[in-house]
Amino acid sequence: MITELAVERVEFTCGHCWFTWSVDYGVQYHRDDNGAEWEYFTRDGEAVTSPYDPQGAPPCPYCGRHWVGRLAARRPIPVTVSNS
Repeated sequence: MITELAVERVEFTCGHCWFTWSVDYGVQYHRDDNGAEWEYFTRDGEAVTSPYDPQGAPPCPYCGRHWVGRLAARRPIPVTVSNS
């Protein structure tokens, strides 16, 4: 079950060349039948790994090195519940 939807603006600062940029990610927070919670990120409509994780960090547009992002802004999207 989706428990929360949001758009998160993630800011990155390259630790090599100090270039700073930001990217918007769609995020869905889920809870499964066993109560475990997990998150699902998208960027431009494509599934991606969390930008807060080293494996999901995008390359610096200037030098190509990868740096983990930090949350800069968050816009929640209302979740509608179906009664069917």
